[in-house]
Amino acid sequence: MQSVCCEGEKAGMLRLILLCHAATDATRQARFPGDEPIEERERRRLAIWNPSLPARMGHLFLSPELRVWQTAEVLRLPERAEQTEITATLADLEYGTWRGRTLADCAQTMGDAVQSWIKDPDAAPHGGESVSALLSRVSNWLDGVAEHSGGYVMAVTHPAVMRAAVIHALGAPVEAFWRIDIAPLSRVEMNAGGGGWQLRGIIPAHHEPE
Repeated sequence: MQSVCCEGEKAGMLRLILLCHAATDATRQARFPGDEPIEERERRRLAIWNPSLPARMGHLFLSPELRVWQTAEVLRLPERAEQTEITATLADLEYGTWRGRTLADCAQTMGDAVQSWIKDPDAAPHGGESVSALLSRVSNWLDGVAEHSGGYVMAVTHPAVMRAAVIHALGAPVEAFWRIDIAPLSRVEMNAGGGGWQLRGIIPAHHEPE
């Protein structure tokens, strides 16, 4: 696999790479996810995909969902890490009773609830987790990661978690959460330093695994 240069390591700077898991049936059908595996065709394609990722890293964080572990496993990421940790802090947003349903279906049958969820970051009409709660746990996790020494730290996680990380890094208003598009296998890259996080970029998976 191609690896990125280690300029962050040379400068003693901590670099964080957040990678979105590969596509699942729920992703393709625009359904609120449960704990689905990645698609079998994605598994085959990932095995020969060449993303630009570090050849080594100090710490690899994984959310507990199956689709995340499978993505990391096929890309052989744990083999590159000095330490691998599964943490619920990076779990996907909990969608409660909406799990398995499409947003369009929910909007048609409970439009007021969907609008409340989108407009009010503290709302959780599905009985799951609010956007505010997600932002809080991701922000706390980032604050802890910033204490790591220089080099690369990587996490494989979910679009919602990565949106929350971008919001935290930029100090953006919570309303911006809905304006950030994170597709499967996209990356968010950040540097820690100067008492905060600097967003290096959001890198889409331009080249689909083939």
